[in-house]
Amino acid sequence: MRQTPHLRQRRRAPLQLLLLLSASLTSAVSASLLASPAWAGPHEREERHEMRREEREERREQKREDKAFRREMRHEMRSRIAPPPPPVERFAPRPGFVWSPGYYEWRDDRYVWIGGHYEPERTGFFWQGPRWELQGGEYVFVPGAWLSIETQPAQPPPPPPAERAEVRPGFVWVPGHHDWRAGRYVWVAGHLEAERPREVWVPGHWEARGRRYFWVPGMWRVR
Repeated sequence: MRQTPHLRQRRRAPLQLLLLLSASLTSAVSASLLASPAWAGPHEREERHEMRREEREERREQKREDKAFRREMRHEMRSRIAPPPPPVERFAPRPGFVWSPGYYEWRDDRYVWIGGHYEPERTGFFWQGPRWELQGGEYVFVPGAWLSIETQPAQPPPPPPAERAEVRPGFVWVPGHHDWRAGRYVWVAGHLEAERPREVWVPGHWEARGRRYFWVPGMWRVR
């Protein structure tokens, strides 16, 4: 039996309807999938932001630990070998800051130079830079620190005791001095320092500033 065009059209209609419904469903699913990232985007950004915040906090914590470790190591640094001459550092005065000179660290049985830096001023305090001191036959590192002006002595140091200066070729004698420790003057004996070409040793001294006395450490100065 031969089908008329009208009958073929009627039989084709359910198929077209099915295809239309399928296309609509596919479109809805696709729209849902495409809309998902728009919903998940802020959530993902929040997670990434939280991860970055945690990473930054971990880095800050690591820096604090490294700084504390280095500070602890500096407190324990000592050597029987004298530190080498420091390099010449050039710096410009900076309002609101004080210059902390560079120093040598003792690492892996050798000295490593650490460059100087600026320290923000603190009202009522003064900055005493880091230094090496000869104590009991070995060099001991004294870290830099902010010292309260009120804790400085209000009276000058007592006269220095008699001291026999040692003479040795290639060395200069660094006279002893009184140091202010735990609220009292303590005598630090003199010692020999290896000579440095084109430099001269300037001894340290106590200096009156207002009603307080401050120790100015000795230093090597270019001739």
